[in-house]
Amino acid sequence: MYEDDGVSLGYATGAYRIAQVTHNSSAAATTLTIAPRAGGSGYSGEPTTRAYQLELLTGDKPPIKAPKMVSVDGRPVRQIAPADGRARAQGWWHDNATGLFEGALLVVGTGELSTANAVSVWVQR
Repeated sequence: MYEDDGVSLGYATGAYRIAQVTHNSSAAATTLTIAPRAGGSGYSGEPTTRAYQLELLTGDKPPIKAPKMVSVDGRPVRQIAPADGRARAQGWWHDNATGLFEGALLVVGTGELSTANAVSVWVQR
């Protein structure tokens, strides 16, 4: 994931940041890790915290199956209402997929986290 200040040409001289996103999935669980400072020298005004919203296509058709557990950085998070999640809350919820996909999305909100450290999200099916 690439980001810069969005207003200057500083990216041309290295003023940008690259976050590395890795994903591992099996029949039992899915793990996503985001390393927010994996590349680039940074830029002026770079945020020190960030809330991520991860959308995972489950392929479930109604009735949608709840995961056995969802955790952010090893701490379990609870199911929340979709409207709560839009407010950058920590938790998970289901959302109906539209467009090209069939099934549902499992959406995980991490809440505000430091951009100095990697974040890991684990979903047990």
